[in-house]
Amino acid sequence: MNSQANYKEQYQEDIKLYSSIVTRYRNLKENDIMGAYNLMKDSHIVSERWSVIREEYRKLLRRGEKSEEKDRLEDMYRFLKEVHTDARMIWKQGKEDSRNNREDI
Repeated sequence: MNSQANYKEQYQEDIKLYSSIVTRYRNLKENDIMGAYNLMKDSHIVSERWSVIREEYRKLLRRGEKSEEKDRLEDMYRFLKEVHTDARMIWKQGKEDSRNNREDI
């Protein structure tokens, strides 16, 4: 019973982390290099956790059981991977722009 309570607590923390990434991604500006860098790292780490959650959840269920929930977990995982890619591109472009601006001075 105690380990089940800990699992639920951990899952709630994962939901909070996911929601934080969604909000930060929604508010990310093209010129926010550090924000993009931190979002890139965090989304990559949290996507790994959601991959594990998805795997554990699929092991618990039989084929065809709660397919909409399995699909939702897959969508969340894919979204985190997309955020990682987008944030990495923003960070890289911002870093290059910053470097080019220093060379122009």
